Amino acid sequence: MNTNLMKSLMAAVGIVLALGATAQAADFCMEIGSTVYVGRSFRIPSPGQCKPFNGFPQGHPGDVVTGTGCTASDGSHVTFDLQESFLDQQDVLTAVTTNVQIALPGLTGTSHFYDSVAQFGGSDFVIVVTCIPHVIPVP
Repeated sequence: MNTNLMKSLMAAVGIVLALGATAQAADFCMEIGSTVYVGRSFRIPSPGQCKPFNGFPQGHPGDVVTGTGCTASDGSHVTFDLQESFLDQQDVLTAVTTNVQIALPGLTGTSHFYDSVAQFGGSDFVIVVTCIPHVIPVP
């Protein structure tokens, strides 16, 4: 094989490996009330599609958030059904169910939540925010 061709091929392979090692999908962040919720490698789905949402509330070690985000067929909004679980201060497993609706392309909306242990619910303002850094470490 030609030496120049071999060098070019090796350089191309090196670039691909370097990009693959450093490339990560950015996280998705939305602020609900005063808490930022991080969806790992989540992107808002195309109209008429749904995607799993897996993540955590920033600054709350041990809390886990799972659910689904679905974009309306007309592309007007995305709706999330999320479940957050954590141990409260008395080591009681707590589950909070949250429904979030965010207008597109405005990226603002409302959430409605219910804590099944405290038997308390409410609503909050929601806004999509930029994750800083773009990939947030799991606490």
